[in-house]
Amino acid sequence: MHLIETRVELRRYAAAHPELYVQEYLPIDRDLRVVSAYWRRCAGDFRHNVARGAEVSFSGVPDEPLALCVQARSPG
Repeated sequence: MHLIETRVELRRYAAAHPELYVQEYLPIDRDLRVVSAYWRRCAGDFRHNVARGAEVSFSGVPDEPLALCVQARSPG
């Protein structure tokens, strides 16, 4: 991750990196990550990693994890 402040810096960075992911800079002192509750079902072996083929299911999630999600997103 790099902070690029000018067009010259952007051109220089783009010339050295074939792929760019660009996001507008927001001058804030914090950001919020909201959690979600779901099951990860293995893809036939021991792995539950979605990138390795596991499936995500939102059905049947117990009330306790859902309550934590609601608490995390509620203001103060």
